[in-house]
Amino acid sequence: MKYHLALKVATSSSFTYLKCPQKVLCMLKITDPRFFSFFYEFVVMASALEQYINHTVSIITADGRNFIGTLKGFDQTINVILDESHERVFSTTTGIEQIVLGLHIIRGDNIAVIGQIDETIDSRLDFANIRGEPLGPVVH
Repeated sequence: MKYHLALKVATSSSFTYLKCPQKVLCMLKITDPRFFSFFYEFVVMASALEQYINHTVSIITADGRNFIGTLKGFDQTINVILDESHERVFSTTTGIEQIVLGLHIIRGDNIAVIGQIDETIDSRLDFANIRGEPLGPVVH
């Protein structure tokens, strides 16, 4: 069974309750190596996202949508807050449409990829003349 990033919910003397990928609570002993794997994965993800704060990022969601905006914050479940955001909708016939959203929150369990945008390259792109297939949903 593959484990993903988990949220620490509560701690007793010998167990830590975690929110598992199946959306149910489970218990892992603190000495269980999976606990440290969960913790390490969260720390790595959080430190990686920390460097993107106040920078322009692209977020691709599990359903294939592409959001661009300034990352303002995130929490332990990688829910993110984007400011000055827009969605880029790809098309093979009409180019890329940009839908202005403003302040936008994206749930962490819907995020597939987060990456920083090079604003100098991005500003030179002519989105009206770029054609592309829309992304499909992420399949696990």
